[in-house]
Amino acid sequence: MKRIRPATYTLVIPQRATLEETITLEADGNPVDLTGYQVIAQIWKDEKRRTKIADLTVTFTDRVGGTFKLSLTRAETRAITSGGFWDMLVIEPGGEGDFWLEGPAEFDGGLSDDQ
Repeated sequence: MKRIRPATYTLVIPQRATLEETITLEADGNPVDLTGYQVIAQIWKDEKRRTKIADLTVTFTDRVGGTFKLSLTRAETRAITSGGFWDMLVIEPGGEGDFWLEGPAEFDGGLSDDQ
């Protein structure tokens, strides 16, 4: 696959609520067949990777169509108290990898709580 530069995408972290972002990867306007691929997404306090805030769960919903979901549970978002930076590494079956998305992880403290 052609090497890419990551696109900037702001991830909003809703504290005390479920985070779900559905993403479809495309190259040249066509979905990327993600069969055999691995996707890793993490949120860090700063861009120097000193303090990890969270590992996002990656669930493939349509590998052939290039679609997957990034998520955090309510319990995971409850533990997050500030924003930071995030990125998403896509690793091909042969081991080559590229960062497809990166950017700020904005914290949304919200108001409502069931506790």
